[in-house]
Amino acid sequence: MPDFRLCLDFNILAMENFDEIIDLQQDENFEPDYADFGERLVALLVDSIILTLLFGFSFFVLIFINASVVQSVLNYTATLTIIFIFLGIPILTLVYHAYFESSRHGGSPGKILLKIRVTDLRGRRISFMHSIGRNAGKILSQMIFYIGYLMVLWSPRKQSLHDNIANTLVIRNKHETIYRREEMDTV
Repeated sequence: MPDFRLCLDFNILAMENFDEIIDLQQDENFEPDYADFGERLVALLVDSIILTLLFGFSFFVLIFINASVVQSVLNYTATLTIIFIFLGIPILTLVYHAYFESSRHGGSPGKILLKIRVTDLRGRRISFMHSIGRNAGKILSQMIFYIGYLMVLWSPRKQSLHDNIANTLVIRNKHETIYRREEMDTV
């Protein structure tokens, strides 16, 4: 017969940890310096240039392959090129941003260049899946004629729509010590 007291104790411990996880109040030591719209826009432009170069090179390779194969394979490669454009580019863009935002730098190369980073509401590094959710939320920001991005201009914490959805902040990089302290606690 299972020992229900052990299960009950485990559930109580799990609930205590759950309360800590969902507590979205900022740490007392955390005084964010929010990145403004201009910094975020320049970071986005830098990342767009990098992605355009990467995708342009990939597209050039696919065209080169297209030109060097026989006619029967040409239709197959053209189909792959179309799939790459409509599925590959959005997925790779999502993974690009999620990978860099969940890294120890807290941001993509554009954000690193401008010394800003993406954090949770407490100023801590976000996970890869959290970043995937944040970047998937950019679709909503774009669908409403990019007003979701413009929300940074009037939001008190300078959050865009996708930041509000994902409970994230984009802050200036002066809080690097918070990241290091958190990483040391997890080791």
